[in-house]
Amino acid sequence: MRRPVNVRSFLFLAAAVAVASCHKTEDVTTRTSAINVNAWSPHDGTAAPIPATTIGTARSQISSNNMAAALSSGQVLVAGGIAAGAASTSVHRLTTSTENSVFMAGTNLSGNARGFGGLIALNAAAASGNGEALQAGGGTRSAPGGGAISITAFSDANRWNAASNSWTPPGALSMTTFRYMPSATLMADGRVLIAGGHTGAGGGAHTNTETATLEYFNPANNTFSATGLPSLTTARRGHVGAFLTCVAPSPAACAAREGFVWFAGGLAGNGLPGGGVTSSELFNPAGAGSIAAGPGPLPLRMYAAAARLADGKILICGGCNDRDCTGASIATCTQYDPVNNTLNTGGAPGSMLTAAGAFSMITLPTGKVLAVGGYSGSSDSPLARSEVYDPVARTWSNTAGSLTDARYDAAVALLQDGKVIVAGGRQNTYAASTFINSVESFDPGTLQKGARDARPIYQAMLRDVDAAIMMPGATTSHPAYLGMQDVEVGHQDFDRDFVIKGTDDTKLRQIFGNARIRALIVAQPRIHFEVKDAHGIFARNLFVEKPPEDLDVLEFLVDDRPSIKDKEHLRLLFDLFAETLDELCRMGTARSAQVK
Repeated sequence: MRRPVNVRSFLFLAAAVAVASCHKTEDVTTRTSAINVNAWSPHDGTAAPIPATTIGTARSQISSNNMAAALSSGQVLVAGGIAAGAASTSVHRLTTSTENSVFMAGTNLSGNARGFGGLIALNAAAASGNGEALQAGGGTRSAPGGGAISITAFSDANRWNAASNSWTPPGALSMTTFRYMPSATLMADGRVLIAGGHTGAGGGAHTNTETATLEYFNPANNTFSATGLPSLTTARRGHVGAFLTCVAPSPAACAAREGFVWFAGGLAGNGLPGGGVTSSELFNPAGAGSIAAGPGPLPLRMYAAAARLADGKILICGGCNDRDCTGASIATCTQYDPVNNTLNTGGAPGSMLTAAGAFSMITLPTGKVLAVGGYSGSSDSPLARSEVYDPVARTWSNTAGSLTDARYDAAVALLQDGKVIVAGGRQNTYAASTFINSVESFDPGTLQKGARDARPIYQAMLRDVDAAIMMPGATTSHPAYLGMQDVEVGHQDFDRDFVIKGTDDTKLRQIFGNARIRALIVAQPRIHFEVKDAHGIFARNLFVEKPPEDLDVLEFLVDDRPSIKDKEHLRLLFDLFAETLDELCRMGTARSAQVK
């Protein structure tokens, strides 16, 4: 399909080929006949080539936000957690970021056994990050009776070294205070902002309450510091700490909050029903940092899940009505709009099909959001449900298959082959739970071939402006790339996963500032875009006898693929085609034209 446009300058996106010095890896073998598209597959050895693998010690509550750490090296890290009768220091890593890999035991966390700490990948684009990971804080909780709980919190922290597959010596680090269920947010400069959490019982600095304090972890010098930082207005634990990023073109109102952190929800207190927090706050990192009130109040929801949408909005869904998830769970969602600094701009998002708390939610390369597992307070049981949210239609739908093992408080991660993995979790009732170590993977059906590190170089060319986009570690002496400078488009994940070189920073930032274009590029294993002179096409009398003199066409080809049989993949190709045209028009590089 070709759509004519008048082009004053042009964009060309292509998979670079035959570049001898480029890094190359073998394509990932994916299932062809046994594939469960839009469904989950257990890693139990029953569906080759998916291997049998577990995370060793059966455990849950591996991190405060129920996420594993997906590193730029391709590893996926699970560290610590709560196991039967005690916390755990166990560490397991997925050796490569594909569903055909296995979890291998790693060096245990140093310090105290702990769960519900911060676990986050560091920024590979920052020289001090090196694509590693940070585990910070956590603890345990018990119910001695009378409705109150007793929390033990730790300040222990460890930094994962991707080169040695172990914790960086001396291994043990320490935060400035004790934190159980803090938030951990990767900032634009590569530091990690740690916020809130419960200090635990025990006297002294263990105040047995939530803390409102903030502190930074600086990977450049391996230290934590709270010097000069403000405190949250409301102390909280188990809350959302979302980094805000705008999409291009960024309205001034949004740009004013670019790089902020939005804190929302959570809970406070030790007694029942538990003090649900309904306020939100904005942290401005400029200077010494400042805190301002955010929009609210939010609906009360404890142990909710959150995800950043492709347009920069933050989606929060589900949750429990009290500390122990008794009574009905929550199905509704709330959406924060950083452009307008409001909740539910244009109306509330659709509700999940199944009410759940303590579940996992993650954004897919397509821009849709996957919600999996969770706990039903109504039935007092774990859930195997799996749903996908479409942010355009604002509706949820069930995936073709659900989990084999119902679970809550599990860890999820997005793999570099486009699939999602869920590991560990709890089963049975909230008050008398048991733990599992099983692993399952979800195939959204968007990537059928090739892992991220096998993705080709993308080349972008504007008239009189050249650019190349490649994976970190790739090099080239191709003459077309000489004289180009490194460009960061200002979006952490994209800058981390692609090396961008070009001669016009402004235009490149606008093109790749488009969140939809970034997401769709990530989803395409092989894609070739080109603007071509229309006369060569129209000379064959396919459309008109004589085209306008200034008419060019944007067309695309899919390489290394004799045919496309997957309808979802075909839809994504057309979406990328249309979105690129729209962005060119917004830039003034192209305009719509009717061929007569």
